[in-house]
Amino acid sequence: MQIKNNKGMALVAAILMMVVLGVLGVSMVVLTTGETSKEVKSRLGTSALYVADAGIEKAICNIKKSKYSDFTVYVGIGTGDKEGEAVVDITSLGDKKYQIDSTGYVPSQSDIKEERSIRVKVNASAGYPDYSAISGETGSFSSNVDVYGVVFSNDLIIIQSNVHFYPDNNGDVAIYTASDSTLLTDDLDSAIEIDSNFYFDEDNEATGTREIRAQGVIDGNEDSDPNGDNFKSSPKPTIVENDDSDKTEELDSDEVQFVDTDNLIENADETDYTFGGKGTDVGNGRIEFSSDETLNLNGNVYYYDNGVEFDSNIVLAGSGTFVVDGAAGDSSNWDNGIIITSNINGEGDGYAKANFIVAGGDWIAEDIDIESNVELNGIIQAARDIKVNSNVDILGIVAAGEELKADSNIEFNYSDDVFDVPLNESDENEDINVISWEEK
Repeated sequence: MQIKNNKGMALVAAILMMVVLGVLGVSMVVLTTGETSKEVKSRLGTSALYVADAGIEKAICNIKKSKYSDFTVYVGIGTGDKEGEAVVDITSLGDKKYQIDSTGYVPSQSDIKEERSIRVKVNASAGYPDYSAISGETGSFSSNVDVYGVVFSNDLIIIQSNVHFYPDNNGDVAIYTASDSTLLTDDLDSAIEIDSNFYFDEDNEATGTREIRAQGVIDGNEDSDPNGDNFKSSPKPTIVENDDSDKTEELDSDEVQFVDTDNLIENADETDYTFGGKGTDVGNGRIEFSSDETLNLNGNVYYYDNGVEFDSNIVLAGSGTFVVDGAAGDSSNWDNGIIITSNINGEGDGYAKANFIVAGGDWIAEDIDIESNVELNGIIQAARDIKVNSNVDILGIVAAGEELKADSNIEFNYSDDVFDVPLNESDENEDINVISWEEK
């Protein structure tokens, strides 16, 4: 009888198991290494794309400032580490169109671990300024005035009692003046003079710009001095006196009066400017609209040589623009180019959607005078002075070539959602619209 001896089988099985486990282990190491390498490459690729995109954003900022040269930008400087390097080329395509090519290198162009490229085509055009109120000379805010957004003046800013500044719909709240305090008015020797009960973003809702800057001195009393302990804002905004940044550079007249009035007047609609006889010629073509009328604007531009007057209880239906150029008429016979008396609204007691623009003239008083109980959604622009009296809400942009005077119970609320008008071409006021975006 033959007896089988199986004593060696266990050893053979153990050796085979060790070989299999060894192969599996090596495979897992190789697989893990490969997956890690892929993950690292993917992460570097994503970083390179972000760096290239940062180069695009920088190029758009440069185009806004009329800087069209090629450049290299290091991304991440100031954050602790350099994230990468972008090489950017800007090519003009004519007619204010530009092609931007940006290649992002990680970690740098001299030590490339990964790179990705983006090509973007953009169109540059004049855009609305970012200010709720602009004045070429003094801007004064008397009492119970609320401002939503940013105020700019080439000269002195006077803020009296109960004036509050809040963020606009972009989250920005700021006060800027190019005044260096050389203009002395009475006892004022400051670029910004603040009186009592001044509040700056008291609800702390600003998500964007939050600052007060002047080329000169910013001053107030014990309770309203932005530099004092009792200033009613927590946290305090950035406050810079003797500022030399571009935010307080003086604006030229085309930037303050940003509407292209020549273009606007030249292309004014040929229509019945008396609105079917509702307006009365009170002398040399100056039109007056009496009380209790509804004027259907129909999206038109209405031009008057000698100005226009709006009495009380008038409804402005639809949207449109009223433009006056007294230089073409006999403006020295009239107090104002445009006067809006009281109780002017839009349809359904809403905001009247209309622009009121005075291009020029030698008026006896202010170019534009807005009296009381008026709600406007539009652009209010004058070559010289604008006076806003009481109980007036303006949703849009107010721009006075010279003085802006806001009396009591006034609200300025920034909005660029207005009835379109032609704008002056300006290096500092350009909208950049992306036409196409592709990865090369």
